[in-house]
Amino acid sequence: MSGDEFRDPLPVLGSDGAQIGMLERLEGDRIRLRPARHGITLPVSAIASVSTAGLRLNIPAERARALAAGVRDRR
Repeated sequence: MSGDEFRDPLPVLGSDGAQIGMLERLEGDRIRLRPARHGITLPVSAIASVSTAGLRLNIPAERARALAAGVRDRR
């Protein structure tokens, strides 16, 4: 994946197929999801695949939300 901004909305899906959010941009080794006010970021290492259907993670949606919450709590 390359580029900092994505013009077309790209859904971010857990490995279970549940949508977590929409990809906003890459920030170093993390991906930021929309809406930005929620501050949700996930590690790039959580990405399993990218297609026109969306960005699929290698972890289920609930685990991704828990990871994102943990990152927000530490800031």
